[in-house]
Amino acid sequence: MNPNSDSNTPRPLRILSFGAGVQSSAVARMSIIGELPPFDHVIFADTGDEPESVYTNMKWWEKRFTDEGVAFHQVGRETSISDDLRAVASGEKTRSSNPPLFTKNDDGSTGIIRRTCTSDYKIEPIMRLIRDITGLYKKRHMHITETLVEQTMGISWDEVQRMKSHPYPWVENVYPLVDRRLTRYDCIAAMKADDTFPDPVRSACWHCPFHSNEEWRYLRNEEPESFQKAIDLDLALRANGQFGKITKPVYLHNSGKPLGEINFDNAEDAGQGTLWGDECAGVCGV
Repeated sequence: MNPNSDSNTPRPLRILSFGAGVQSSAVARMSIIGELPPFDHVIFADTGDEPESVYTNMKWWEKRFTDEGVAFHQVGRETSISDDLRAVASGEKTRSSNPPLFTKNDDGSTGIIRRTCTSDYKIEPIMRLIRDITGLYKKRHMHITETLVEQTMGISWDEVQRMKSHPYPWVENVYPLVDRRLTRYDCIAAMKADDTFPDPVRSACWHCPFHSNEEWRYLRNEEPESFQKAIDLDLALRANGQFGKITKPVYLHNSGKPLGEINFDNAEDAGQGTLWGDECAGVCGV
């Protein structure tokens, strides 16, 4: 039985994983205008490193959902990803939950560090709150096969490769944009055509190594303070000679070059496509 149902007919609890980006904002709008059922809870997982435009958008939606009677939650860790990266780079800590940093090999090729930031800074805080909401803790819930929670994800039709099943059998991941074959472009068009909602913004940590060159260029042009923070962080990663136990230099850009030295207007750099296809389990960048 769904412990959170407030009707006589039990139904799954509807929860939106809200990234405050283009797709999740489009899903939020669809719910507000009645194209989707209302949500019971909206959860924003804060890495501490979103661009200011994302926090501004998040605050707008927090008020809107609260006015609609929908519980809005902001979850996260005590420290940001960038704070933890700086602590490792300075030797204060030995390890952190890494974004997919790039390494420079002796032969000039680049490698990549296994990504753990999405799980530790987004997925786990969200699931911790869902367990609190449902009252299901530890391993007592693993035998439950009834769907108690529908977790709605803002993945669009052009990102179907990011769809995944939830590891908990009582949570069903729901993808309304995919169901309707709506692309990111469709989401942008719908949001811009409705002036009762804010224009969508790009959601991703300002230092995310999965940025394409186009996304780095956008950050440089539209949010120069965030771009400068990324340049400073990139330098800090190599300032101590090694990053934790990694003796090879690490970088935010897949070229294995310092971020501040890359000309993102240069045609030869324009070839770095988006790497979102391998990213974030449907949680980041939406």
